[in-house]
Amino acid sequence: MGKRVSETIKAIAATAERYIRLDFKYKFQFILDSIIIAMNFVGFGIMGFFMEARGDVLPPGYTFEKFILVGTYMWTILTKIYDDCTKVLQEEANRGTLTLLLGSNITTPVMLTGRALASTLKYVLLASIFGLPTLYFIGALNLKLSQLPLAILCFICSWLFIIGLSAVLTAFIMIFKRIGMMTISIMETLMFAIGFYFPIEVLPKELWPILGVIPFTIGLQIFRDILILGKTRATIKGVYSSLEMGILKMVLGAIIFLIITYLIMIQITKLAQKWGTIEQY
Repeated sequence: MGKRVSETIKAIAATAERYIRLDFKYKFQFILDSIIIAMNFVGFGIMGFFMEARGDVLPPGYTFEKFILVGTYMWTILTKIYDDCTKVLQEEANRGTLTLLLGSNITTPVMLTGRALASTLKYVLLASIFGLPTLYFIGALNLKLSQLPLAILCFICSWLFIIGLSAVLTAFIMIFKRIGMMTISIMETLMFAIGFYFPIEVLPKELWPILGVIPFTIGLQIFRDILILGKTRATIKGVYSSLEMGILKMVLGAIIFLIITYLIMIQITKLAQKWGTIEQY
């Protein structure tokens, strides 16, 4: 068992290194990604500057500009990772390397994890280059060292949720090859569900129990508080009734979602092999 785990970790590390090399090989795409990320902060910054939150939904110390730009920082990283992961099979097929990777025991989960790690390094770097100075300039970078572990935990749980979501869609791509606008539609729906554009407190209360269990929802709200306020709120309507309960829901939610994702991938991979749909690549 230990040997198998060690071999899997080595395979993931090698796959991640390969994707890092590929990312830097395609310099035009790297530059284009940088421009798009920079424009995200410019566009959402302008929107945040000219808009104001309705009522007293946001706590003292928040402005809508801070709210939207801190969300943009975290969202940009995770949505770009999601985009890379959901495209990994098609890109490998276009390179003509998918069969070689699968024949070398680089399974789809290993491929996805390696792609996710490489994308994380790339987009954390790019988003930080453009985002952190922006957040500092508008006074939304008040992170305290004591809150850093919790901020990292929020990112990790949100990251695991996004990887799981990417894996589920990749599994369906094995069977259907092209799933149209589904990947984009899911991301757009998720932007509303996690409270990217506005606090989920403004959504109908009937939705709170559903939205409040999404690890990304909890992670994003706590992450915002840590950066903007330098501390966490004891309670956030629609998200958690106590901070401890919120953290517990976030961690357990990420773990449970990953387990479900893994089981789905196993079953769909078996179907793809049985039906021969993976051979279409």
